[in-house]
Amino acid sequence: MKLYAQNWEKAHYTCYNYETIRDKAPFCLSAFFKIKKDRKFLNLVKAITFDFWQTIYIDNQELNIKRDELRALKIWKYLTGIGHNNLRLEAVEQSVQIANDFGLSLWYKGVVISIDNCVSEMGGFLGIPFNDAETHTITEIMGLATLETAPPLAPFIEIQLPELAKKYRLGIVSDTGLTSAKFLRCLLLRDNIISYFTALGFSDELGYSKPNPTIFQLTLQQLGAVSSESVHIGDLIQTDIYGAKRAGMRTIQYTNELGEKYTGKFKAENQSLLPDAVINNFCDIQLVINDW
Repeated sequence: MKLYAQNWEKAHYTCYNYETIRDKAPFCLSAFFKIKKDRKFLNLVKAITFDFWQTIYIDNQELNIKRDELRALKIWKYLTGIGHNNLRLEAVEQSVQIANDFGLSLWYKGVVISIDNCVSEMGGFLGIPFNDAETHTITEIMGLATLETAPPLAPFIEIQLPELAKKYRLGIVSDTGLTSAKFLRCLLLRDNIISYFTALGFSDELGYSKPNPTIFQLTLQQLGAVSSESVHIGDLIQTDIYGAKRAGMRTIQYTNELGEKYTGKFKAENQSLLPDAVINNFCDIQLVINDW
């Protein structure tokens, strides 16, 4: 097996064999795209941003299914309680799937997902034109269902965030779907990690979605950092790596099993960019930065 490393400035590749990496840095094998050290970049990194889903929190299909079942049940109870007595639970379940599919279709195009528009799609399927109050209630049900089926934190991130926050300004750059930023903040608060982040850049609040570089730039403005001194960590090449590179940031891909789910769903030109480093363990973040 060969491991490849990219020199940040000259953009040429150095090939390291497995034995060399094993002997010199056995603790860093998970960072298999290893950056060749350059004195000009030592201690240059001042800010780190993270993706939310599949990076800070690791969701899974079982939780997704439970979440949508809970959403459908609570929305059905709400709607039958306000006079839609003939509404079937199965129809509401279908409408939740329609909302999911509609949101994903926007996300794949790099368009901000409006949860209100997703709820409107549900209403169109059910034949119910929701008013503003009803739309608000349904969006609240959507978010509360996420809190009740909350995904776990990524391994070791609870340990690493306090240490990283001592050295760097930390932020989040994340797209939102049927769960608005309001409820994602609740998750961060529940797990006692929100205090480590100086800036929270969510697509439904900033009005931009990854891979648009603007969502990264606006978050960096909140952090008081420039892109050349910043690193973004996320799981998806097509949104996290592509978008952060367009913003002028360095990038670390955090790999996990669900990352393959969305491969091929995005525009073709987003597929081929390599991250500057790849890790599967948050304990390797500082090791990677030290090698820049």
